[in-house]
Amino acid sequence: MKLKFLFSFKEEFYEINHSSSSDMNIEFDTWFKKHYLSGLAQSNRFETMYIALDLFLKNNGKVIVETGVTRKADHWLDGMSTIVFGSFSKKYHCQLHAVDVNPESIQVCKSLTNECKEYISYHTSDSVVFLQNFKQKIDLLYLDSMDCPGDDAITSEQLIQSQQHQLAEMTASMNKLSDDPIILLDDNDYQNGGKTRLTKFFLEQQGFQEIMSWKQSLWVLHRGLKYNHL
Repeated sequence: MKLKFLFSFKEEFYEINHSSSSDMNIEFDTWFKKHYLSGLAQSNRFETMYIALDLFLKNNGKVIVETGVTRKADHWLDGMSTIVFGSFSKKYHCQLHAVDVNPESIQVCKSLTNECKEYISYHTSDSVVFLQNFKQKIDLLYLDSMDCPGDDAITSEQLIQSQQHQLAEMTASMNKLSDDPIILLDDNDYQNGGKTRLTKFFLEQQGFQEIMSWKQSLWVLHRGLKYNHL
């Protein structure tokens, strides 16, 4: 039922933003479902990742930036995002920048993504500092650094730190975004507000529109509105 809802939603969305709802990229659709449907569906990330990357292709995107990297093999409950983005970048000849503050995580990630390493730039850095100094325009921004406790009370120090950190990442990225940016936020569907609570409010104030909210929160620039570069 969830996939049926997704694609009816997706078609309605594209009827607004594209000349026809039939312009689905069949080649991408087949490839992505074959390789990632079963894995990403385990953590309710398939739909949001699918739409984000499909939009990226329709926008002729070139640069993906991911904060927080894949740290374990075959651990789909964590999303395996660097592997997904890296394989996608190899197939569609774009560039992924993956940043993590932990050098051990970067080394593990390098070994897991060796087959697509030519399309990935690995950065060991605080993600906020990295984003502040990033020189390219970002077409797809994926924010998933700093672990977020799903069961903690809303007053939890770790929860608040993860929310504040993601907001700092977002504000550091604002003047790096391309004209048609896609923003994907992880750890969204928690009772305590998850990692995304502050960032979602900020994006709404900046003229962005949330088009899907499950395990991840997916945002695009609202048509007719222009965000304020900070």
